[in-house]
Amino acid sequence: MGLIPMAKPTISTQPRRPTSRLLVLLSLLLSSLSSASSREKIRVREKMSRKAGDWICRSCQYDNFCWRESCQRCKKAKVGGEEGDRGSVNESWDVKPGDWRCACGVHNYASRPSCFKCGASKDDSASVVARSWGSASTSQSQPGLKSGDWICARSGCNKHNYASRMECFRCNAPRNYGSGY
Repeated sequence: MGLIPMAKPTISTQPRRPTSRLLVLLSLLLSSLSSASSREKIRVREKMSRKAGDWICRSCQYDNFCWRESCQRCKKAKVGGEEGDRGSVNESWDVKPGDWRCACGVHNYASRPSCFKCGASKDDSASVVARSWGSASTSQSQPGLKSGDWICARSGCNKHNYASRMECFRCNAPRNYGSGY
């Protein structure tokens, strides 16, 4: 009895095409993200994942899910004012006497000997954070800021924005957020 030769299975080198519209849209989104800048990727991810009630830790500024009772990063308990839709500004906890701003733009508590974000040590070049430091800081009050640059006043954000921006690059708060206009 003779053996019957079997055909070798063919393996396609072509990627399989998605069959549903949802998969097509998802693959288009992912392919556009692969060419986007990391800042754009973060912004898309944040918009897609934010839910009402999520909160930003006052201690380390980590963005936590609404159901967490303590911060995922630093384990500190959620404080009552952190609940809700991120929209309220509570200046009383944002800035305290002796707080300082690192050259990288992050607000640090007075008790920190080094920046919690970049690790740079607190020195004479770090600026003392003024209470009015929210909506439209000037270059004289913050090192590294150019004329017209501003610091976002939204609670937990506090990011440096260029003068040309009308809304915060991180949280999309309007430039005059918290100024009463």
